[in-house]
Amino acid sequence: MAFDPHAGGMYMPSMRTASGVNWAGKADGLVSEPNALVTVYPEQNFTSPGITLKPGQVVQDVRKQLGFVSAVESLTVVCTA
Repeated sequence: MAFDPHAGGMYMPSMRTASGVNWAGKADGLVSEPNALVTVYPEQNFTSPGITLKPGQVVQDVRKQLGFVSAVESLTVVCTA
């Protein structure tokens, strides 16, 4: 996971955090903050086409609403403000 506080972005090629917590298969829903573009990918390392959430978008069920077969496996966050 990489985070650049100057650019306001986060890039997670897997759902494992810096502290070692693995969120793979555990995040069923997502919320994109009002000043963020969140792109989620169904495969690790951004290897498959991603889906970008609109700022402020709420996704309660990743599988139903985004058509993912499984859960989010990688993601990027870009601040828009």
